[in-house]
Amino acid sequence: MRVLARLTIAIATLLVTSTSAAGPRPHYSADPTRILWFMTVADTHIGSNGDRAVENLTWLLNDAFHIVQPQLMITCGDLTDANGLWGIPWTQKEEEWRDYRRIIDDSTRTLSEYMDIPGNHDQYGDKTLSYYRRWSPWGSAFDRTQHSVRLETNFGVYHFLGVATPGNDGAYPPADRAGLDAGELAYIQAAFDANPDANMHLVFGHHPTGNLNYGGKEFLGAMSTYQASSYLYGHTHTYKSEYRDGTLHVNLDTLGKADKNNVAIGVIDHDLLSVRIFSAGIWPFVVISTPADAGLGGGNPHAYSVPPNWTEAPVRAVVFAPRAPDKVEFQVANGTWIEMREVSPSVWQGTMDTTGMEAGRYNLKVRAHPWTSTSDTISFRIGATACSNGLDDDFDGLTDWPDDPGCESPGTNDENWVKPGPDPDPDTTEPVPDQAFGEEADPDAISEEVGPLDDGTPIEDIPVDQDNAVLVDVPAADVPAVNDPGAPDAWTPGDPGPRTDQESPDVVSPGVDASGGDIPTFEPVRGSGGCTAGGRETGGPAWLLVALAGLAWVLRRRTPGCSR
Repeated sequence: MRVLARLTIAIATLLVTSTSAAGPRPHYSADPTRILWFMTVADTHIGSNGDRAVENLTWLLNDAFHIVQPQLMITCGDLTDANGLWGIPWTQKEEEWRDYRRIIDDSTRTLSEYMDIPGNHDQYGDKTLSYYRRWSPWGSAFDRTQHSVRLETNFGVYHFLGVATPGNDGAYPPADRAGLDAGELAYIQAAFDANPDANMHLVFGHHPTGNLNYGGKEFLGAMSTYQASSYLYGHTHTYKSEYRDGTLHVNLDTLGKADKNNVAIGVIDHDLLSVRIFSAGIWPFVVISTPADAGLGGGNPHAYSVPPNWTEAPVRAVVFAPRAPDKVEFQVANGTWIEMREVSPSVWQGTMDTTGMEAGRYNLKVRAHPWTSTSDTISFRIGATACSNGLDDDFDGLTDWPDDPGCESPGTNDENWVKPGPDPDPDTTEPVPDQAFGEEADPDAISEEVGPLDDGTPIEDIPVDQDNAVLVDVPAADVPAVNDPGAPDAWTPGDPGPRTDQESPDVVSPGVDASGGDIPTFEPVRGSGGCTAGGRETGGPAWLLVALAGLAWVLRRRTPGCSR
């Protein structure tokens, strides 16, 4: 019966036939209140040679967090390096994990502020990822390797999903049999299903989907079916950004071993996602969030048009720097610089006049003084919208803005547009009880590889923002045979920081949370090699170093010694 159940789960996972949400519907608006942002890095590699890994993670969790104030900060795997002889990764080292956890604890970041997921370096020699589940804040809190976070705001629900792409065999480098087995895929589908009302799904992992030896096709199918807005990952130690089937794939360079392209800021502005890559420690960070960047990822399928002949078309950007900028200004098509004003902390807004601008694409640049050498440039599209095209698109006898009440502005692309309702009733929330983390749902019932910690060491206390924590009723996904995702009371930390730009506290709710185990139908196959000291997809450089070192030793033994 157990095998039959597993096969049934595998088939159900492969089909991925559940009803999906409508997907993101970006909206061009002058309202500056429907905006939030997150921060993502990958490959921190604590324990690698040199000081950069420790310095950069310390900077990220302290200076960067306090300046950016993200709704959530996510690290996409290879948390530690598993540094072995001559700097070549080999197996888990407790001192590296202790250092990783100490940096987090010293920063006082809470679970509502910082999420981490494992990479291949975190499973070398440890097929159950026991070190991750003991020392990672999220791994130790839930004894899981995958995590689902529900962010509720007064203007929508945003689902952050962290997936565990490392193999389940604990293979030693250079082997990297990355993939998502049937249990992990079932968890991913259950997490999507548990958030049917999400405005957007944002997914995070460690490996590129092309590096997944098993489960990659099903994973891509799930992201397509549920219209995931983005997939951010690391592993290759190179930067790349592209849209694939409507999902923005962003490959980050390593935070622990590189000095550029290793910090991503994602901004959601009226359900439009903007992602820009920065280099750690080099300020300011400027991200244009409105209008839509038509060139993002090589061609943004979600980019809306800016209507012509609008004298007050909004331009909006977020600016992060160690001190307040002297001024922020924008420029359209190499024209006059126009000053913007700060409408809420870190959010700057201005207006442009599109009168006489023909249909097509135009450059838009935003810069912050005195750091004018660091600016953001996008290309936006001028074109008719539903509320500016001279047509009665919804057949209600009224045409365009301002005559049609379904139009918020000329930029609205739906004449049936409905203004968001009031904020959620604060009386529907209540404080999280003590020991909430200990009462999280049990680990995945079908997993034979992920079980209790072998050494029985108690999990250390985890800093939690209990003052702002609230409890939200999150419906359990209907997949009881897979992972018993019905957490008895879904834990919900509250507003992740002293942000004042939201009208009501945000709510973060880790929903269904489990990691999958191997299923015979999804046997992993040998991979092409892991991310090694060489920092690329293949493991060749590590073995080459070993061979060269051995050759040097042999040659040295054969060379006559010198006398003094």
